[in-house]
Amino acid sequence: MDPERFNAPAGLRTTEKNDPLYYESPRCCVWSGNVWPYAGSQTLNAMARLLNEYRQDEVDAADWCELSRTYALSHRKEGRPYLAEAAHPETGSWSGHDTSFHSEHYLHSAFVDLAITGLIGLCPPDDDRLVVNPLAPLDWDRFALDGVAYRGRTVSVVWDRDGKRYRRGAGLSVFVDGERAAHRFDPGRLEVDLAGFTARAVGLASSAPTAPRPRNLAVNNDPDWYPAVSASSFHPRYPPAWAVNGQFWYHRAPPNRWLPSGAADEDWLEVDFGVASPVEEVRLYFLDDTAGPPDLVAEETPEHLLPEGAPSVRLAAPPSSYRIEVWEGERFVPARVRTQAPALPAGRRANRVELERITTERLRVVLTHPPGLVAGLSEIEVWANLSLPLPEPRTRTLNLARSRAVRTSHDPESAAGRLTDGLTAFNRYTDRARTALGSARPSHWVETGLGESRAVDGLDLHL
Repeated sequence: MDPERFNAPAGLRTTEKNDPLYYESPRCCVWSGNVWPYAGSQTLNAMARLLNEYRQDEVDAADWCELSRTYALSHRKEGRPYLAEAAHPETGSWSGHDTSFHSEHYLHSAFVDLAITGLIGLCPPDDDRLVVNPLAPLDWDRFALDGVAYRGRTVSVVWDRDGKRYRRGAGLSVFVDGERAAHRFDPGRLEVDLAGFTARAVGLASSAPTAPRPRNLAVNNDPDWYPAVSASSFHPRYPPAWAVNGQFWYHRAPPNRWLPSGAADEDWLEVDFGVASPVEEVRLYFLDDTAGPPDLVAEETPEHLLPEGAPSVRLAAPPSSYRIEVWEGERFVPARVRTQAPALPAGRRANRVELERITTERLRVVLTHPPGLVAGLSEIEVWANLSLPLPEPRTRTLNLARSRAVRTSHDPESAAGRLTDGLTAFNRYTDRARTALGSARPSHWVETGLGESRAVDGLDLHL
């Protein structure tokens, strides 16, 4: 807690201030004194364990809360939520550690974990006990953590000083599968022996791994070809693969979006499962660059990602309308919709479309662009209740080089496998490319094996 050692106005230094090698670096990446949120979260996690598991009188829960508050307030830029890699310990400025398409909105920390295991105090030991020991300020009147999946059960922690907020009784309570398992009237430590509880089917948490449960059939964040995504068009910087990577956010920088060229009135995005699959619900995360204040951007952000954009990239907005189509043997037909919420397309939220259950190999969403703008997606999810393992795709990949080993003339020993991972993005800071920049040789080659002698119909190069 000494400001002449590790503690600083913007957080915890990574090196003691009076160490001979202490250095506040103006650029990334030197762990010699700057405030790194990741290192800070490790320290706070260790401090929480110290308070929970050891007897000592050096620090207490109030100290932990004070440091945690500073840590939380450091996640700001221009007064708005933001996080880069490292900050100046005195001013909290991210300058020099805030690189475009690398450091912005970094969340290089354990913010959520600290809230759950520290603030609320849900501590998972190695045995059948469940321990709750909140470090939250003693003057807080209420907090609640609900629906936590924990070792096959659903756990909730509720602190309600007078019982009027959550109406589950006054005091601190731990609920296991909806039943009160432990209680005390003041904030403090509670333990539950889970061996005495019989797991009941409450939500997803108590389902066995192979039992039917909602699964997203569209997500593809590994080297497999399927599910395969394609689109009627896309801007080179915003490829369709980003719409099935299991993540969604709406910032223009760094981008995580499929954005069509917008040359036509409509565009479509298709997901091919590679095998006939049941479909029950589709969730669409539409972009909307027109909502809210301009995005916070990192230093040296390319012009086309700045809030005012570039002439070649129109702003994205929710579609005027959209429809979902499914493959029916020889053609796409409209899917039979049961419910759609919200009723009109909305950006920066999940648009949930419940379908009459159907089995299909392919599904696509067709977007009608709004006047003067272009509709796009951060993510598409296709859900069905299924058991594991999922059926293997029957259709073979059309890309013979997919996920094959690669060698290059200028860097033959490198892991150049990203050239065959099926993902393409033309961004300033993309890691999806290989280059011979700086080489004095007039020509270079790239080589990939096909595993066996194969007939090749053509070659696509994304230059």
